[in-house]
Formats: sequence, C-alpha cells, structure tokens
Amino acid sequence: MRHELIQNKIEFTETELQKAELDGYEIMLYQRSHALSRYANSTIHQQVQTDTTWVRLRGFKGKKLQVIQTTATEENIKKAVEELKIAVRNAPELGYFHGFIDKQNYQSVKVEAKLMDPEERAELIGRIIDRSNEIDPKSKVFGKVETLDFKYGIVNSNGVRGYHNFGYNDIKILSIVETNGNRGYGREVIASMDPKSIDAEKLTSSAVKIAQDASVAKSAEIGEYTVILRPQALTEMVGFTIYGLSANIYHQANSPFTDKLGEQVLSEKLTISDKPLSDNNFFASPFDGEGVAKRNIPLIENGIPKVIMYDTLTASQYLEDKSLVSGHSILPYSDYTWSSISPMNLDVKSGDSSEQEMIEDTKRGILVQTFWYTNPVNPKEGILTGLTRDGLYFIEDGEIKYAIKNMRYTDSILNFFSEIDLISKTKRPIIDSDGGFTNSPVIKLAKMKFTGQSKH
Repeated sequence: MRHELIQNKIEFTETELQKAELDGYEIMLYQRSHALSRYANSTIHQQVQTDTTWVRLRGFKGKKLQVIQTTATEENIKKAVEELKIAVRNAPELGYFHGFIDKQNYQSVKVEAKLMDPEERAELIGRIIDRSNEIDPKSKVFGKVETLDFKYGIVNSNGVRGYHNFGYNDIKILSIVETNGNRGYGREVIASMDPKSIDAEKLTSSAVKIAQDASVAKSAEIGEYTVILRPQALTEMVGFTIYGLSANIYHQANSPFTDKLGEQVLSEKLTISDKPLSDNNFFASPFDGEGVAKRNIPLIENGIPKVIMYDTLTASQYLEDKSLVSGHSILPYSDYTWSSISPMNLDVKSGDSSEQEMIEDTKRGILVQTFWYTNPVNPKEGILTGLTRDGLYFIEDGEIKYAIKNMRYTDSILNFFSEIDLISKTKRPIIDSDGGFTNSPVIKLAKMKFTGQSKH
C-alpha cells in the first residue's frame, strides 16, 4: 500500500503516453515529504513541512528526445503529455541517442527510517538548547532538524518497472560564543535513520567547546601542514574527488583522473565505494533515476580509480552502448543536487586508528572540523580551494595546543590524498550541503597546503 498512489498515477500517465505516438517513453513519479525545524538564538523559529508529488516525463521519436516535469495532477499530466509531443517534434536530433534502458532485474533493499514528527524535533532542539545553557549561559545555538520521506517509481516503454522509498533525519548544531568582543563558531552535524541513536548532548557539548576555543583563536603561519580531517571536512573532499569520475567531466578532460583509470594516483589506503544495496544505507535503492539496476562498487580502490559513472545518454555518447550505464543517474530527492550523475551512498573504508592516536602521532599539524566554499581552481589538475570553518586547531608535539583562526587551503587532490598516514575505525554518517551522503571516518593526511589566513 506504500506505493499505491504512485502506482495509480503512473498507470494514468502510461495510458496518456500510449496515445502520444512516441517511439518510447519514461516516467519518473515521486512523492517528497520534507519537514524542517529551524532554531536560532536558542529559540525555535520555524516549523514547516512540504508535501509534493511530481512527475518527470521523457519521450523520444527517432533521435529526438525531450523531457517535461510537472506536479502530478491528472490535469497537469495530460497537459505535460501534449507538451512533450510538441517538444519532441521540434527537438534537435541526438545522433548518439540509443533509446531508454531495457528491462532490469532488481535486488531487494530494506530501508527502515524512523522519522521524527514536529514534537520530536522540538524535543530534540530543546535538549540541544538546555545543554548549551548548562555549559555556557552566554552561548547561543542555531541550526536545524530536518527529515525527508521519499517515495518513487519509474516505468518505461521497454518494460522497466520499479518502486522504492527511503528517508532520513539530519541534524545540524551550530554554536556562537563571544569572548571580549570576539565571536567563535562551532559546528557538529550528523544524520541518522533512528533518532534514538543521536547523542544530542554530546554533539552540543562539542559544538559549544569549539566555539569557546574559536573565540580566543590565534593566528597561524600559512604553509604546508600535516592535517587531520574530521568527518565533516573529509566529506567535502570526498565529494569533489568523486566528481572527477563523472562521465562528462572525465571524457571532457576536466578530471584529474582522465586517462588514469586503473593507475595508482592516490594513497593505497584510500578506498571510496558506492553502496546502494546495503540495507539501511540512507539512500539505499535497487535502481537509479533511469531504472538502471544498482550495485555496490568501489569507485576508488586502494588509491586506484576504477569506475567512470554513466547514465544512458553519456554511455551512448562516449561508449556507443547504452547498456554500459553504471547506475548513477541521480534520483530527484533534493532540489540541491548539482549533477545529473552522482553516487548516493558513499563509504570511505575505515582504518584501525582513532582521532586521539592521530593527534598523539603528529609533531606539527592542523585539525580541521569543516571545509566551506570549496571550489575547483584547475579541475584537470584536481586543484581545489576553500576555507576552514567552525573549528580549527594547531597541534604540536602530540597535543592540541590552541584554536587557530580560519585559513584558506589551495591544493590538489593528487597531492593531499597521495599520502595518508592513518584512518579511524569509527565513522560518522554525514549529509553534505549539496544533499549527498557519505559515511566518513577521521583521516590523517601527511600534507596539505594552506595559502591564506583569516582575521577570524
């Protein structure tokens, strides 16, 4: 019964499309229930929820392909089908287009998210505020508690037919502490399938402690340092690394991995996998946004890039075979996804260390909580630049000495991921600012270049 509404609407849409005299069609229909509780200045100020049902239609005739998307009322669906017929007729030809994917066999995947209701979200925020006040009555916390319930189905004229759903809770705790007119900021984030597993008090304590430390931060010299990246910071770097394995980026020679597939280009300690078929992964799904059967695969294995990510169009364009898709066409679970091809269940292989052991093993280095405003400088060389944020510490002789002011890094993936000293046993599930998911450990890099110093 969970997918009954989606099935009924897809059947209605199919009936309309079968009258459209197209050579082929594809229907992606999804329900997205997004709930959000925001808090600022230690007060809840927003409780909202949006429930939408959308349909995305793709149709072709010959080599002419078009797509139409609309809210999934019967009236809108009928209009969209008519618009699709006209759009296909007037579309330019795609010489490499080979049609939609053929019928697939899907593995069973179990996802059992326990989503918080408004009262539970408010109760969690109350615990965060109470803990912040206990530690420092002058501290202020802000952030969000967010839930997503996503149900979807995909059908095409070649016999593809699949239905699935997933959901998650996402928590962000940000703290502000002021000391002698100087503000310090701290941040902790975590995602969870079960809110009972969230230790709000521990996360709040950490965020407030970081903010307190940052309010009296000292300056540090720019240069190259040994670096320890906490899960939030590592998640940012992993996302930009994997982006280089997207088909368009790779084949257009804008990737540091172009023509290096199968070569040892990063540390042998680095393995990044996509695990969509692992039960209770956040975005676990048997199929992708085109209905292609998914599989668990290492994208980078022991520092060797192994897989280029294709949808049917890029597989047809670059490989001349639509069946060589990798199962990475994005599902429309978020309005903030910035690529049509992306892995949704990244996992960084753990090691046998801990953050404390990494600190004790460091002669002179920097501990990073978060990277922000990361952007490519030279995509082909893998050079990125960005800022630290909400927690940065100087390490000397195996100890954290003091908080330091935020810094700008400018360095290449091929450099900072070339030498990995240690990786932690434990991981934290993180949903990043673009809506992607990564299960990230703490990691110690032998070197990373910092090129600028902030005033704060």
